[in-house]
Amino acid sequence: MEFRKAGNVYLQEINQKVRDGSLKINLHRLLVDIEKYAEFGKNECGGITRPSFSSADHQVREMFIKELEEMGLTVTIDGAANIWAKLKGNGKKNGSLVIGSHL
Repeated sequence: MEFRKAGNVYLQEINQKVRDGSLKINLHRLLVDIEKYAEFGKNECGGITRPSFSSADHQVREMFIKELEEMGLTVTIDGAANIWAKLKGNGKKNGSLVIGSHL
């Protein structure tokens, strides 16, 4: 997996960690989260129908924002209703961790 540019910042450190195997993903937690989010807008055919600004969309976004805030991230929502979460750096390196998501 190769990560690309995020804004003007090239994620070389993450690329290296992916290549050398030091970046670990908790697969169980990832799958549990995907299944949890999939409950919002679940339809009778086994798919997910969650149009923007629907009740299901509002509910999953509220849950996601709450989870981000519980992790200590600062959450903002832009004019296009994208959710952005930011974790300020600890001063050892320049920059912050910024996460955006499509639910």
